[in-house]
Amino acid sequence: MKLKTWERIEEEFNASSNGEHRSAQVLRKKWENVKKKAKEKAAEEKHEIITTGGGTAPSTKFSDEEKRVIEIIGKERVSGSRFEFDCDNGNVFALLLNL
Repeated sequence: MKLKTWERIEEEFNASSNGEHRSAQVLRKKWENVKKKAKEKAAEEKHEIITTGGGTAPSTKFSDEEKRVIEIIGKERVSGSRFEFDCDNGNVFALLLNL
């Protein structure tokens, strides 16, 4: 199921790109990297809040790309929650188009 979804993302991405062909494998790796970076930054922000005892922590600057990732996968998935499921939704294609 996931493989077919990534193949569909590849087709749609390449159909709408400016001539740059990307394989499903390359697009998936890009998505994983962007998602990992957003999670790391969110974890850093959470650590800063804990370090200050819940007080005001230095403001973490999220890029537009990172904000979009957080929006797609959900704040709970980024900042941590009691439940860890693979809950990416179908908005990956929209993000990849803007990279």
